[in-house]
Amino acid sequence: MEVEERDPSPQAGERSEAATPPETQEGRGRLRLPPRLAAVTGRVQTLREAHPRLEIALFFTAGFLFDVFTLGRIDDAMTLAMQGAYLFLLAALLLVEQWAELAQPKLPRLLEPLWPFREDAIHFLLGSLLSAYSLFYLRSASHLSTVLFMAVVFALLIGNELPEVRRLGPVVRLALFSFCLTSFLAYLLPVLAGRLSRWWFFLSAGLALAVSLGGAQLLSRWSGERRLGWKRAALPGAAVQAGLVALFVLDAVPPVPLSVRHLGVYHHVERAGDHYVLRHEKPAWRFFEEGDQHFYARPGDRVWIFARIFAPAEFQDSIYMVWEYDHPKTGWTRTDRIRMKITGGREAGYRAFAYKEHWREGEWRVSIETSDGRTLGRIGVHIERDPRGEAPRTFHEERAVLMPRCRPPALSLASRPALPREGCRPDRSRGTAA
Repeated sequence: MEVEERDPSPQAGERSEAATPPETQEGRGRLRLPPRLAAVTGRVQTLREAHPRLEIALFFTAGFLFDVFTLGRIDDAMTLAMQGAYLFLLAALLLVEQWAELAQPKLPRLLEPLWPFREDAIHFLLGSLLSAYSLFYLRSASHLSTVLFMAVVFALLIGNELPEVRRLGPVVRLALFSFCLTSFLAYLLPVLAGRLSRWWFFLSAGLALAVSLGGAQLLSRWSGERRLGWKRAALPGAAVQAGLVALFVLDAVPPVPLSVRHLGVYHHVERAGDHYVLRHEKPAWRFFEEGDQHFYARPGDRVWIFARIFAPAEFQDSIYMVWEYDHPKTGWTRTDRIRMKITGGREAGYRAFAYKEHWREGEWRVSIETSDGRTLGRIGVHIERDPRGEAPRTFHEERAVLMPRCRPPALSLASRPALPREGCRPDRSRGTAA
């Protein structure tokens, strides 16, 4: 029997099944790039795979240095607007990423060449935001209890760059976004209101949780699975907010946007023209102390505390200077709590000082507390009677220059009278301890 041989090439009008392999679900989900752009993307991807640690170091350094050199004051309108834009862009990228995965739509052609770099963009934005928060919160951190919160921030900052963390996927990224949103609102709301309150932090956590719940609803709608939205967005967001509230209750969250720029102990403080004169007798080898923390006292001496406290523009609130004595039997005992009103706006900080006349020998500590009871700064003082008797003393002088406050506020919604062009507000608060 003869078998008719056929030309393997397809004839006109015929369809060759072998010429085009069947398109798989995976193939349909991939985005096709122009040849030149695909070649460039391939080379970049090859370099990334060959040098993963270098990539981590580059993105970590780029995000951190970008904020170090561009980050302004915590109340600067441009700084706040830029961070708000970062959060908005980050939220948009995270949502579009989940939408593309769960709903599997056809993405706009404009996004196709940029889509392979979405993860790098997400981690750059997270790194920039976390580095900004680490700088702002570090300025307000003053005592050991805030070390825990700063450790969490730095751990997240470094973990954001690790491949092991990146591979955990959307759960970690959405949790980090929830953390960033609360951290931002925690100082934005006091800046806008012009005063500090514990309720601002709880409101920030509540708003961030509401955003997480809204994201969970969208994820559930796109996937058709209610549990998926709760697993990826709602539960991670709730866990992050619960942890932040717990740290706040433990007084482990620095009291942003306030910060202590200087806190020292002196034998005398006085104003002389456009500056303050701070007198101390600290020897050169005690360079690590702020003034006379080892205070040699004589009858009639006053123990002066001088502080420079930064507060946002148009910020009006009260602080408290708290004196405590380490009693041999009862431990730390509060002896004085002096209220001082502060007004924000100066880059170098608002000046506040107080003195104590009736002291006793031993260990003391002086804390600067906010109106909502959080510790802003603390310094220790060891007081002992001067063993030199009535011998002459040599005092060194430091000068704290006054800075004018006649400048427009950075950003505030608080109702305050406009500052005059001439005759700025007083630059100091003073108090007296018994």
